[in-house]
Amino acid sequence: MRGRNKIILLAISIAIQTLFFGGCWYYSFTDKPYPDIENVFVESFDNETDRYDLAPTLTEGIINRLHSGSLLKIVGRDGAQSIISGKVIGYELEAHSYTSDEEPLEFIIRVKARVKFFEVGTGKALWETTLEGFATYPCDESTKDAAKARDEAIALLVERIIDRLRQG
Repeated sequence: MRGRNKIILLAISIAIQTLFFGGCWYYSFTDKPYPDIENVFVESFDNETDRYDLAPTLTEGIINRLHSGSLLKIVGRDGAQSIISGKVIGYELEAHSYTSDEEPLEFIIRVKARVKFFEVGTGKALWETTLEGFATYPCDESTKDAAKARDEAIALLVERIIDRLRQG
């Protein structure tokens, strides 16, 4: 029985070492799904809405979020290994909840963007998707208004873009 336990422990040890030193550890413990891509250029987002300030705010939010993390380094277009581009394709403001008298109680703002992440060297799109950020604000005279909700919706959209970059 002792010999059998030693063989089992040896097999488990070899399996763990193979996984760890064989490269799987890198993909398990890193937040970079594309290990060959170290940097990114963020193109100014286009805007298909009548809200002129959405695209620049979204672009700036992505850049600021990437600067504050370790996912990808921001570089100029000439030195970029990858590019994030996109366009704001929707802005909606509508009643979200109602009182018993069917009066609006709360509004919701939704900001949608079509986002593309591609590798410069190959020109290959690594992913392309539509993402949405949203936030609500009360109809009453509270301190949270439409402008704050819009900023929160964009911040959520930025986080979803960063999450998508992490996922690969």
